[in-house]
Amino acid sequence: MSGKDFAYPLSIPYLQYGYSLLTMKNIFFILVFSFLSFSLLAQCSGLHAILHSTKLGTPIVGEPEMDAFFNVTKPKLESFFGVKADVYFFQEENGPKIMNLCSSLDPDSYNGTIRIGLALLKNELWVESNGVYMTTALLAHEYAHLFQCSINGALRGWKRELQGDFLAGYYLGRKSYKYEEQLDIQEFATVLFEGDWFNPFHHGTADERAQALIDGYHNADLSLEEVYIKSLYDFNNYERVDPNKKEFETCDFCYGLGKTVRPSECTVCMGDGERACNICNSKGEFFVFGKMHSCKSCGGIGHKTCHFCAGHKLHIGAKLCPKCNGNGKVDIKKIKKTDNRP
Repeated sequence: MSGKDFAYPLSIPYLQYGYSLLTMKNIFFILVFSFLSFSLLAQCSGLHAILHSTKLGTPIVGEPEMDAFFNVTKPKLESFFGVKADVYFFQEENGPKIMNLCSSLDPDSYNGTIRIGLALLKNELWVESNGVYMTTALLAHEYAHLFQCSINGALRGWKRELQGDFLAGYYLGRKSYKYEEQLDIQEFATVLFEGDWFNPFHHGTADERAQALIDGYHNADLSLEEVYIKSLYDFNNYERVDPNKKEFETCDFCYGLGKTVRPSECTVCMGDGERACNICNSKGEFFVFGKMHSCKSCGGIGHKTCHFCAGHKLHIGAKLCPKCNGNGKVDIKKIKKTDNRP
């Protein structure tokens, strides 16, 4: 079957009469259309393709062994995560890639689209001794993203990516647990995330991704609902730690914020010292897997301490704190405490 058989051309408004006839209504429509088109894209690596089959690629690899693998693995992942994906293979232009979209050319049949780069598949994954597992892990990561889309997952950015790795590891763990197959998950995860085929800023570092996969693998005794809720809280609360950062005492002049503190209200929380919880959208609970869950991120109260003023309710200036020079911490051996706070 050729790529043309999958073509569903999109209808895009065409401006025929030049800039002189552009009204505010036209401009508003164009901006909204552009925003909605962009919001459909959930990328795993520099996605710039549009929803058109000639850009997406072809529905088969063209090599019997690989196509047989995908024909067997795809239905298993779809059944496991409860989503269906329109899968395409394409030749990358700027290095190995794999990516997903939370939409499809055929929305009645698919929850989203997965694009797999042939260079990544053939040169980075399939050539390894455990290439089947490596390909399965990355494919499971993309299906995990479509699963996140289907339930309106709350995580964003690198935290969303690490949750995808966690769920991919969970899938491998469930399959290993079910069929009693042996997999050295520690070595496997380390090898999987070697190389420079992903963006550490967007996806997480190689160590973070490997650890997320390993943690998911070791939670194979949980249900998908349980493991999703667990990973939702774990990665929402996860903060990166700089191993080179020295430990000092919190600066008492700026409350550890590193900025000048004024006696006026915080401009972010308007002096409340609290902000709406991003997990439950200030409701104290959220709906997923067909039922309501009490939000553990905010303790069910719908709000959390304001991250900007750290709950002090005061206005945080743009200038660096003169005592700690913006570090938020001071060396107690060199700087004496002061009570000269606002």
